[in-house]
Amino acid sequence: MGGGLTKQGLVADGDGMFTLKFTGADMVTLADFETAAGTLAAVCARSGATLPEKAGGQEHGAAAKLQAKQRQKLAKEQLGTEVTNDALAAVFFAFCAYGKRGGAVTVLEGKQFAKMMKECKILNKKFNGNGADILFSKVAKKSKTITKDQFFGAIELVGSETGKGVDWVKKNLVVNGVPQSSGTKAEANKFYDDKSTWTATANAGGPTNVDQDNSLSALADRDNKADARGVIQSSGGGGGAANLRFKPEELDALQSHNSGAEGFDAFMAATIAQSAGGPNRGPHQSPAAGPGGDKESDAAASKMQAIQRKRATKVQMSTEVSDDTLDAVFFAFCAYGKRGAAVTVLEGKQFVKMMKECKIFNKKFNSNGADILFSKVAKKSKTITKAQWHEAIELVGTESGKGVDWVKKNLVVNGVPQSSGTKAEANKFYDDKSKWTATAANGGPTNVDAKTDLASQANRDNKADVRGVVS
Repeated sequence: MGGGLTKQGLVADGDGMFTLKFTGADMVTLADFETAAGTLAAVCARSGATLPEKAGGQEHGAAAKLQAKQRQKLAKEQLGTEVTNDALAAVFFAFCAYGKRGGAVTVLEGKQFAKMMKECKILNKKFNGNGADILFSKVAKKSKTITKDQFFGAIELVGSETGKGVDWVKKNLVVNGVPQSSGTKAEANKFYDDKSTWTATANAGGPTNVDQDNSLSALADRDNKADARGVIQSSGGGGGAANLRFKPEELDALQSHNSGAEGFDAFMAATIAQSAGGPNRGPHQSPAAGPGGDKESDAAASKMQAIQRKRATKVQMSTEVSDDTLDAVFFAFCAYGKRGAAVTVLEGKQFVKMMKECKIFNKKFNSNGADILFSKVAKKSKTITKAQWHEAIELVGTESGKGVDWVKKNLVVNGVPQSSGTKAEANKFYDDKSKWTATAANGGPTNVDAKTDLASQANRDNKADVRGVVS
């Protein structure tokens, strides 16, 4: 074959064909490469296999089109946002609540002010991060926070410092008024970013645990050989894996149509190597369960959590019910789950979330009642304004049978919307430490003990201790 491929190691059968072994993930990768019309279809038909649908193309185009529509919609919403006192208050309270838990927050910290200036695109050559810190200190004086009135005063100063004027500052605040959360961006790493430096399993598409038989017995079976992606090739099929029979000219066509394609030569070389009976890579080593329990550590952690809960409760109960604290609750939930411009109206799902997290629900007033009450206040709209929300609070007091003062107190005490991941279902084999066995019961795996060099780990003649370390 031409290019980087070779048939070395492959033995033709009686019909003069070559059989290549592909895992399910390899079949998906193979489908992504351009080939002569009908080549792969003919090979799959001959081999009794099905080629997966090609990734990319129309799917990627549809995704790009949908993303473009979303950006256009967001831009339209932002440009149409009016600058009002309510809109500016929504920005202020949304950033006040960012990163907080518990009661309503009506003051803005310095780091939140700096975040606001950055994300609302206020910073420029004349007014940078240091300038924002200095201006905040000037407004706050000896305090670590500023109130809503001080924030409005700070906006005037920012207009002067940036040289753009206060109207430009207000417009930018309203247009970009919802704080954003994002993970830490990793530094550049040439061995990851530059695919030409990739080796071994990475060149073959990376490790996988979705192909064929990945039961414990298969993973622990060292007599079976692993493919180029580290998957044990057991006798059982499934997972989309296939043995494809190629004519010599079909392999040549596959090479010529993919000449220069990124990763193709390495992919096919690894496939040919495993099909010709490549070296045994050994099974995957699945991570063991976590270490056993430490009663002293658990007790200390429980004590610390109790102290934190008491402190949070004390702060919450001292929170006063006022127009500002109620506004803080309303605007914080308005901004929850949103992006872009300042949000001054509350949706039905946010209203239900508010009622739930602020512990308003009881036997008389549940989530269905909240939906009905919201529809009653919103009438034919999907959202309610701040004035309508205050009307809704009065109705909630009646529906719950607790009175409006109790409702307002609960709203203020628990007024910051919370984000939480999906909670896993209970699993007795993990949750009950008395059921842990083997390595997990002995503290989990380790790589800091003696004799953990590559030669020791690859030596299958030596016995491993209870923590998986070769002695």
